[in-house]
Amino acid sequence: MNGFSIATNVNASFAQFNLNLRQSALQSDVSKLSSGLRIQSAVDDPSGFAISQNLQAQVAGYQAAIGNVQTAKNATFVAEQSLSTITNILQRIRSLAIEAANDISSGLDRADIQAEVNQLQAEIVTIVRDTSFNGKQLLDGSNALNLAYNGAPILPGAASPGPALNNASFESPNVGSGTFNAFQYDPTGAGWTFSTYSGITGINSGFSSGAPPPPNGVQEGFIQSYSGSNGSITQDVTLQANTVYTVTFAATQRRNYENGGEVILVQLDGQNIGRVFASSGTYSFYSSAPIVTSAGVHTLSFVGVDPNGLDNTAFIDNVKIVGQAVPYAGPAVPDGSFEQVPIDAGYTFGAFQYDPTGSPWFFTGNAGVSSNGSGFTAGNPIAPDGGQVGLVQFTGSMQEDISGFQAGVTYELGLLAANRVSSPGGQTQTISVSIDGRAIATITPTTANYQQFYSSSFAPGAGTHVLKITGLDPYGNDETAFIDHLQIFGSNAPTTPETSLTVQDGASEGNQILLTLPDARPVTLGASSIDVSTFASAETAIGQMDGALGILMQARAQLGAQVVSLGENARNGALAVLNETSALSSIRDLNIGQAVGNFTRDSVLQSVATSVLAQANNDPRFVLALFKP
Repeated sequence: MNGFSIATNVNASFAQFNLNLRQSALQSDVSKLSSGLRIQSAVDDPSGFAISQNLQAQVAGYQAAIGNVQTAKNATFVAEQSLSTITNILQRIRSLAIEAANDISSGLDRADIQAEVNQLQAEIVTIVRDTSFNGKQLLDGSNALNLAYNGAPILPGAASPGPALNNASFESPNVGSGTFNAFQYDPTGAGWTFSTYSGITGINSGFSSGAPPPPNGVQEGFIQSYSGSNGSITQDVTLQANTVYTVTFAATQRRNYENGGEVILVQLDGQNIGRVFASSGTYSFYSSAPIVTSAGVHTLSFVGVDPNGLDNTAFIDNVKIVGQAVPYAGPAVPDGSFEQVPIDAGYTFGAFQYDPTGSPWFFTGNAGVSSNGSGFTAGNPIAPDGGQVGLVQFTGSMQEDISGFQAGVTYELGLLAANRVSSPGGQTQTISVSIDGRAIATITPTTANYQQFYSSSFAPGAGTHVLKITGLDPYGNDETAFIDHLQIFGSNAPTTPETSLTVQDGASEGNQILLTLPDARPVTLGASSIDVSTFASAETAIGQMDGALGILMQARAQLGAQVVSLGENARNGALAVLNETSALSSIRDLNIGQAVGNFTRDSVLQSVATSVLAQANNDPRFVLALFKP
């Protein structure tokens, strides 16, 4: 409207409105500058606020996951240190076995060596028992994923042929025989892939003259190491899941040019499953360790290694792959290793107990539990699984209820058993094994060393059933058998046991890795029964230790690979934190330069608005001049 108004001060209202806007803007400027954040609440930027909160949660999740991965690495370091100690013990036992494999050694010498071996075996049991991280056992097999190495034996029965290998005996192409040049590096059309220093040779060539003829056909594969390079022979094979495979082959050393001998590594997909130092002068047959893998195409390799870095060659022939179905875990046998009730472990005569209380087993007569070195077990090797064994003397018996059987499933029972060395009767004990009163096995352990025994198949139906073990005492004398490591396997009941440690390694649901740790129990390493009392048994013990060390070295290599993977995982998580933090900063953080400019502008405008409001409030006073005469 035109003219003066005293009822409504429009100018003051406009000034007040703009002053309020400047004050609100200035408050926002001060809040942002003091916090350093552009977005402090959803009011500032609703969509930006939602994105920033999600990014913040991701960053926090990754930081927690990095902590999880580091904890997992710490656990593997604890396990590796214990495995290192076990490796040293196995190497010491191997040295002792070599010392005992000497006809100059007396029986007393070997008895002293055996005593040290027994103590070293017991120490492995102790290390496995005591190696834990935050209360979680690491080396007792509970976190071992590969059934081929976690104490699950291959069930009795003939192994079935595995996939047929192309040119398994190296008979193609024909490279001739009887002449110096009857060999060929890297031949084509042979079914195998050869590296530079490998190929096929015929009989009496420049390579094979002086060596024994191949066991199958007239040609053989050769693997040479020369000038720091190692030959290899590979072939892709198709394998099935849920099958235990073993690679068998014949091998020998080159005779007409020897520089210490060639080592052959057997590998599947680059992982060692066998290490052979073949005999010289004759072909011998060898087997890889059993391996379980996924279904699909895998690469089988034979790789030469010359420990001395010289020119050496080994020959291989008659390569085969055999397989057998994996034994699936059945119901757990409560206290299947008789460790639940601790018996005096002081290697004293009285370190045994008939009918101990507190065990799930119900003992009758002369049956109970014995520790190592008792009046019962003093002459026997140490317990293969833990430090105690069950004992069945005369016609004593033990029984317990086992739950978890399934309908329509066929099972087999496996156990380790040994005969008491110091049985007063001087004979062997026979034990009967039954389920619900139906006999499934009659077992007569004939040696002091623990041997693997299996029952016949049985299908008891779903529910709980009674397992009973009874001494038969066939000679009517004082005889005792020891038993340990009872397991039940289902031949047609596939299960997926939770045998690995799960670690959340990412910020989202399902971002997990499985950490598998080796089973280092002597029973798994094949070192539960080591006898060096004779020259022959000491020679056998050397081979046992080679096998145990081979398994352990592969397990440590796999553990090391997991540690490397965990390190990369942690670095990837740290990189994700860095990138997402950068993204969060670009959305949420304040542009200080721009904010200072806004603050300066709003401060000036607030001062101006305050001055204008004061002037506008004075405008109505001019109306009073109209009332003057």
